[in-house]
Amino acid sequence: MPESKIVILGAGLSGLSAAAHLKTEYEIFEKEKSIGGLCRSRDVRGFTFDIAGHILHFQEKKAKAFIMGFLGSTLRRQKRNSWIWSHGSFIPYPFQANFLKLPSYIARECSTGLARALKKQKKNSESNGLCFKAWALATFGEGIAKHFMLPYNEKFWKFSLEQLNHEWAGEWIPLGAKGYNDMFWYPRYGGIQTLTNALARQGRRVRTRCKVVRIDLRKKECLFSNGIRYRFDKAISTIPLPEMARIITPLPDRVREAISELRYTSLFNVNIGLSKKLKSDKHWIYFPQKDISFYRLGISTNFSQNMAPPGCSSVYFEASYTKDAPIDKKKALKDIYDDCLKIGFPIKEEDAKVIDRNDIKYGYCVYDKKRNAALSVIQGYLKKHNIFSIGRYGG
Repeated sequence: MPESKIVILGAGLSGLSAAAHLKTEYEIFEKEKSIGGLCRSRDVRGFTFDIAGHILHFQEKKAKAFIMGFLGSTLRRQKRNSWIWSHGSFIPYPFQANFLKLPSYIARECSTGLARALKKQKKNSESNGLCFKAWALATFGEGIAKHFMLPYNEKFWKFSLEQLNHEWAGEWIPLGAKGYNDMFWYPRYGGIQTLTNALARQGRRVRTRCKVVRIDLRKKECLFSNGIRYRFDKAISTIPLPEMARIITPLPDRVREAISELRYTSLFNVNIGLSKKLKSDKHWIYFPQKDISFYRLGISTNFSQNMAPPGCSSVYFEASYTKDAPIDKKKALKDIYDDCLKIGFPIKEEDAKVIDRNDIKYGYCVYDKKRNAALSVIQGYLKKHNIFSIGRYGG
């Protein structure tokens, strides 16, 4: 009996990992000219820039063993050194473990609120069904919610926190001092692209510059922008689900409607190569303030000095936006320099040797109240036709 023909759509981390684990024949297609998806790096005049910030933090032993098996000493283990700009000063992350370093009246507000929240939790620990705003207030109290949790997440997601569920928070928001990325790993050379290149070597050659324009479920066929047609028995897709409405045929109205319910936040990333070495040892900093244009800045050369030429350093800035909450991308660089002056971060326009911009439409999936029901309808239909949607954007 002949083996099933499997097609993998997308050569980012999810697609490459799926390929590396398959024990049968497959073909993998990528729409860009290089592999990696958003986990990609590029060299610009001697600087290595990642497309937005990426680090490795292993939560599963199996995943760690898999990656270490082919990267090993290429990765450097580091202790997180992340901070928050709050009330005119930098305090260590996470906020909920370090608010005592803030002015006394704020620290008192946070500690009193936390004590009340913990007291209520002893009487009623049930949190099912809470929106994110209610969960943050119930978990951390009014002070911590007011001074960090709510403003930062409003700035990041660009959606009402009363519409977001809190299911994602347990994995990403630490309740104590450590959290999921207290220790992390990063390649010594080549940026995060080192990971995707090594992962690609575990499987077969990727066909690049192949954008899917149609998936015909009746014919079990993918049509690509360069004219290639590929018949499949099963498909593994990492394509953002909102894009599937444009390329899958036939698509019932109920599935199309479910896809339309999915929300996402876009990401605008600016990398700056500097002509000087920064003295700061911070890895990244969070900014909950509305009057700061970015929600996070990171110092790439503190992950690896090899990200920049000798005597230089590099930084990255991230801002989020949606169609209902846009940003002025043309003005973004000026805003960055102005805001760095405002917070006392030591970079100026004249320090910049290289600028690298990345506009990422599907930055983060929004975990609102409609998402799970919509995913159930979409995934059910796709699986019925032997299409398995994986990865951050695939559900």
